[in-house]
Amino acid sequence: MILNKIFSSFIFTETLNFDNKKINNYCLGHLKKEINQTDLLDLNNENIIDLKNTINNKLNVVKDLIGLKKKLKLEINEAWCNNNSPTVTTVPHNHVSSVLSAVYYSKVENNSSPLEFLNPNSMLDYTFKPEFIEDYNDLTSTRWTINLKENLLVIFPSYLIHYVRAGVDNQRISIAMNSKFCE
Repeated sequence: MILNKIFSSFIFTETLNFDNKKINNYCLGHLKKEINQTDLLDLNNENIIDLKNTINNKLNVVKDLIGLKKKLKLEINEAWCNNNSPTVTTVPHNHVSSVLSAVYYSKVENNSSPLEFLNPNSMLDYTFKPEFIEDYNDLTSTRWTINLKENLLVIFPSYLIHYVRAGVDNQRISIAMNSKFCE
């Protein structure tokens, strides 16, 4: 019998190597304390321009790998910093006005909560109940977990719903980005 996977989704991860101290200082200097997030960043700022350019290139590699038109070019159109502390939980959300989204983790302390993605097939829970599943995999999982580490880049389709739960006594600094097709 042949298994034909249909309606698949994806997450790309890669470890990068940047001056995280410079990135963290830039992010912490722009935080709105009440929400632990910055306004949109100046993408040409000297503290993050190399990171932006590298991730722009990675986004276009992903675009080509998944079969989108090669003549189109993706570009980061907005970015912001997050400073997650133990009490911060992000609500499940997606980025519907974007094509691909990315997040780069510049500081991850031990025991940081993982990044969690929800399966876009919302009917899965009704068909494959936990008591029926022998092995969770990309066909049976209702959520997918990415354990975080410093220098980790995660790229995903912007339609995927994702979130981070409140963690233990730790700090996590990340830069989140959205992309769109440019002229």
